[in-house]
Amino acid sequence: MKSLKIISMAACCAAALVFNACTENDSPKSLTKEEVKAAFETVKGTYKGSVIFPATNPKNAKDVTDTLDVNWTIATDSVMTIDNLPAQALVPAISDEALGKALAQQQAQSMKCYIGFYSVSPACFLINPKGLTYKFAYGTEKKEHDVVVAFYVNNSGSLGAYNATNKTLQMQIVAGGVYIDGKLQPRLIKKATPLLFKATKK
Repeated sequence: MKSLKIISMAACCAAALVFNACTENDSPKSLTKEEVKAAFETVKGTYKGSVIFPATNPKNAKDVTDTLDVNWTIATDSVMTIDNLPAQALVPAISDEALGKALAQQQAQSMKCYIGFYSVSPACFLINPKGLTYKFAYGTEKKEHDVVVAFYVNNSGSLGAYNATNKTLQMQIVAGGVYIDGKLQPRLIKKATPLLFKATKK
């Protein structure tokens, strides 16, 4: 486990890096097709890394995150696939204990994310994740439900940034909503919860 402070610092550093690269002028311009291609060529490929998410450790109050293995692939300049996102990483966003326990038992899923490049050097992109859908029973009634964990889209907190010096790609997405049987349930989301992804390009 690593400190949650690391998540915040990494996200802030990535955001600052992007901001400096993309706001040299008062009105940042959109990338040309050639620039998008150049940024994509920098980051394309399959990554084997980790996802860092909020967690608690009863034995160490200062240990407030957990880490799990995860893979993802950037195959085009508009789509990224997170191949095996563990459901356990989503549980800290859930306020209902029974729902959280049931969610933690679900299998890892692939998640499609739409991406949009807006900086070439460093290569940076916004991330719009699609929600993850599960079907399981929970609670006293043990009734099966369709459960969707939704993420922030078109949000500056959902981004990726590639450090060419150490060949490290860092990304962040934010879990921010829960739908039960097609209906948004604000009471079931504890708070917007960041997930930080990190991998070194081989």
